[in-house]
Amino acid sequence: MSSNDPFPGYTEIKVAAERGPKSLFTLRRWVREGRIRAYKWGHTVYLKDEDLVPKPMPQPQRRINGK
Repeated sequence: MSSNDPFPGYTEIKVAAERGPKSLFTLRRWVREGRIRAYKWGHTVYLKDEDLVPKPMPQPQRRINGK
């Protein structure tokens, strides 16, 4: 976080794409699909930092006694 960060806890979508493993196209698609929320201030789109942290994938249920 830089000292001139206008919104602590939020990252500009372009910066998030440069930093992270996901491309700008993917992040914009996720916003469009509703997988993550976007916040717009003027012409700039921000994402919550906590939404950019990968979440663990759900584990499949184990079968017991073939059921």
